[in-house]
Formats: sequence, structure tokens, C-alpha cells
Amino acid sequence: MIKKLASSFSFFVFTGITLGLLTGGYPAYTNEIAIASLIIAMTFSLLPLSFTSLSLKKSSKNITMALLLNFGFLST
Repeated sequence: MIKKLASSFSFFVFTGITLGLLTGGYPAYTNEIAIASLIIAMTFSLLPLSFTSLSLKKSSKNITMALLLNFGFLST
């Protein structure tokens, strides 16, 4: 059951919304948080890998390519 929840996108969205509503308030570093979140989300969206078998050594080429595409090619 925990494995099924860990692979569920809707569970993480629900958890994020719930934590956001519970903690409330206006974050002190809104722009920095948004930029960091976008960097992480855009990088992982281009990576053809699964988190269960994540190996930084084997995936470093894919990670580098994703970073270059996101912040080199797409930002021009």
C-alpha cells in the first residue's frame, strides 16, 4: 500500500496542497522558492528515468542534457 501511494502523483499533489493550506502564511522568499521549484520540476520532467533505480553515475549524461535544454536552449 505504501509503495502504491509513493508512486501516485495525485497523492503527492493532495499532500502538497494540504501542507500548504495547513502551514499558511506568505513565504518570505517567494521568488526564490518558485524558481528553485521550477528548476527541479523542469529538470525531472525531461529525464527518462525512474526514481526506484536512480543512479547518479549512470544518469549524469541525461541530467546534464536536461539542464542544458531547460536553462540553455529554452531560456534564449
